[in-house]
Amino acid sequence: MKKIVLLFITACIVTSCTSVKRVTSFDEYNRCIQRVQNDLAVKGYELSGHKEETSSNAVVTAVSYSTQSGYGTAMDNDVFTYDTYTFSNNTGDIVEIELKYRDYYSKYSDVNYIQTVELLGCKTSKAADYNDVCGNNSMTKYLLQNINRDIDVEVYNYNKTMSLYSILLLGLSFSPLLLLL
Repeated sequence: MKKIVLLFITACIVTSCTSVKRVTSFDEYNRCIQRVQNDLAVKGYELSGHKEETSSNAVVTAVSYSTQSGYGTAMDNDVFTYDTYTFSNNTGDIVEIELKYRDYYSKYSDVNYIQTVELLGCKTSKAADYNDVCGNNSMTKYLLQNINRDIDVEVYNYNKTMSLYSILLLGLSFSPLLLLL
């Protein structure tokens, strides 16, 4: 009997409701932007502008139907941040880089983080600079698409939570049988 209870407690501990995820911190994001800025400075471009815009899009998360009220939807906001960096050189040529990311907060680790950064666009006013700055083999594109994931955060894990509830319910349903043994 004691072994079964110990096994049950061990199973509950193993299936906690959180898991660890490797993500990007805002410090690492800013260091990557600095590396891009340094790479473009070698080519003669200096940062001349930065625009940050937050966009909130409504997303349907659930749909329901009842005979009394008809159809209903549950909605949530999907908030993204768009960063646009503009670089220019002394001859007036311009490079513009647009990034998109979503800011997350882990209440378990008490930290803000970025899960993924998406490179939306890279434009140059001078066609000869496009391959060096925005081309598939450019250092700028490589740096932005391969930002280091530098911190571990604890995040809520739905699957682990449901397995914990299942184990608890299973344990409760077999508890009267254990008393008979």
